[in-house]
Amino acid sequence: MTYHISTMYTGPGGFDEAVAAVTEALADNGFGIMTTIDVSATVKAKLDADLPPYLILGACNPGFALRAIHEEPLVGVMLPCNVVVRQLADGGIQVSAVDPVASMTAIDNPGLSHVASEVRDLLTRAVERVGGLEE
Repeated sequence: MTYHISTMYTGPGGFDEAVAAVTEALADNGFGIMTTIDVSATVKAKLDADLPPYLILGACNPGFALRAIHEEPLVGVMLPCNVVVRQLADGGIQVSAVDPVASMTAIDNPGLSHVASEVRDLLTRAVERVGGLEE
């Protein structure tokens, strides 16, 4: 089992357009962005090192988050669902989301597994959309 759901961005434009497309695809599947971490800017500021554009979006679907918390009160340590948008050396842009089913295997709770499966389906739809696999 892999720990991520990934595709290559196939839309028009560059990195900023990819981030906008990912944000829109997530919103269309019930997710909002709670946090945005610009890893490239942080690495530059703290280490004076260069890294191609690398952004972590903390995506949350409030209804599923509430269900998960009801199933397992401390599940918040594993939330939100991280989605990475990163530029590759060849200029391509990869979009990857955490596979919530894989991450929840650390918790032995069948009710939580059902929630994670539903969230995985929604994240997969969002990621596939920016890869041009779903219109």
